[in-house]
Amino acid sequence: MLPSVSRSTAPSEASGGAIPGAAPSTMSSALSAHAEILSQLLARPDRYPLRWRAPGFGRQVDLVRAHLCPIRSHESLARIYAREHFHMDPTGTVPPSPEGLLRRSATDVAYAHRWLELSGRRADGPWITLLGEP
Repeated sequence: MLPSVSRSTAPSEASGGAIPGAAPSTMSSALSAHAEILSQLLARPDRYPLRWRAPGFGRQVDLVRAHLCPIRSHESLARIYAREHFHMDPTGTVPPSPEGLLRRSATDVAYAHRWLELSGRRADGPWITLLGEP
């Protein structure tokens, strides 16, 4: 079972949404949690979201991962993640759960995967290759 995240918190570390000027430690916590969820999702090929196997999704994950490849530390990755505009939710909307975010956002999958790579927990390679055969 995947960890649940309280929805009562502001869109920050719990949701993966950045707050302008959020501390890298906050984003480190978010990325670490996202990486753990991604690792759990990747461990269950029979439960991969269908969109993960879509060519467009894989291309987007690989494109973002290529841009993240030069990053060599969790701290640097968290700092860049905090600056990304895609974290900002329109006012008044409920941010998606981290699992929901990873099921649909190629960018968040790429960041979580890079976190795992920096931890030595995942190998690199094209996204579709990492998923293996259906």
